[in-house]
Amino acid sequence: MTNAACCSIPPVTTHGYKPQGHFEEIANLNCYVVGDKTAVNQLVAVFDIFGFFPQVQQGADLLAAQGYRVVMPDFFKGQPFPHQYFPAYSSPMKALPHVPIERKQELMEFMGGAADFSKRQPELQAIADQLKKDGAQKIGAYGLCWGGKLVILSAVAKTFDAIAQIHPARLEPHDADNLTVPIASFISDDESIDAQNKLMEIANKKEFASLNQFHHYAGLHHGFAGSRADLTDPKVAAAFEDVYNRINSFFKAAL
Repeated sequence: MTNAACCSIPPVTTHGYKPQGHFEEIANLNCYVVGDKTAVNQLVAVFDIFGFFPQVQQGADLLAAQGYRVVMPDFFKGQPFPHQYFPAYSSPMKALPHVPIERKQELMEFMGGAADFSKRQPELQAIADQLKKDGAQKIGAYGLCWGGKLVILSAVAKTFDAIAQIHPARLEPHDADNLTVPIASFISDDESIDAQNKLMEIANKKEFASLNQFHHYAGLHHGFAGSRADLTDPKVAAAFEDVYNRINSFFKAAL
């Protein structure tokens, strides 16, 4: 079990949030780090393709307030995909058909380069290895959008003790075939409910089925809990708070 301080996260700050953590190098990556370094249970947070934003940092801070140390590596080394190419606080999935062709080409190049899952997986493994070397007893990982795909790919090798994906990119049921640890999967309206249900069916046949969590956030768009979160919108803020409470509850039970 985690050393969580209580059963629910602090209230979400909807305006002018100032991140509570700091940056330090871990396994040769610059990381946003928040929480007690001596925490026995730690979390690795994997952001979306837009990189560090106050919203994703607030999510990490909310979880750190539960007693975890949360580490968010900069896999893109200071060069995330430019967020200005997509309308603010909207679904990148729905905006994509209207993005100019040259921007789509840049996105494809980014996904095949800096965001290539096969290139980032060894770095994610190195982060987990270093945290264990430094004293972490159990490590969970959660990912937003692109990050959600990266963490579920890592679950095959038992890199982590439990993983969570939030409005994951490229949601595919077969990613659950070789799952070796508990999973939480929280989708928006932009992800396939059919794919989620099939993934859930596979994951719930595993020996750790009782620890799995699944939820569909109806009426919310891809990115509502990450950098595309407009926390001034009461509906988004409520869903943001709910999903991080669910993440906390999941890791409290699974670690």
